[in-house]
Amino acid sequence: MPAPKKEFCTRGHTLAETRGFHGCRECIKVRSRVYYLRTCDRERPVWRDRSLKLRYGLSSAEYGVMLEQQDGRCAICGTVNFGVRSGKPASAFVDHEHETGKIRGLLCGSCNTGLGAFGDSPELLLEARAYLVAVA
Repeated sequence: MPAPKKEFCTRGHTLAETRGFHGCRECIKVRSRVYYLRTCDRERPVWRDRSLKLRYGLSSAEYGVMLEQQDGRCAICGTVNFGVRSGKPASAFVDHEHETGKIRGLLCGSCNTGLGAFGDSPELLLEARAYLVAVA
C-alpha cells in the first residue's frame, strides 16, 4: 500500500493526510455533518425501517402494531414520553432477549437502560426491588 500523501487540503489546513480522500480529516468531518443535518429528517424513516429489519427482523408496520397494542406507552412504566435522542423526541426502544432475539416489548429509554444495567436478570431486579422496599 502506498504511503499516504501529505499535502494541504483545499481549505488550507496544514499537512493533511488524505489517504485517497478529498480533504483532510477535519474537512471530511464537516462535510459529513452538513450532509447528515441536511438529509437526516428526510432519511430518518428509511433508516428506522432498515434498522428495525436488520436488528430485530421487525417491519415498521409490525412495530406500529406493537406500539398500538401497548397504547403508545412503555411496557414497564407506562409513559408516553420515550425520551430524547440527538435533541429530538425518541421512538420506543425494542426490548429483546439478547440470546434468542425474541422481542419482549417496547420501552422508554429509562426502562431500557435500567434493564440493561441489571443485565436483564429477574433475580437482580427482585433484589433491587427488595432493597428499595426495605429502605423506603
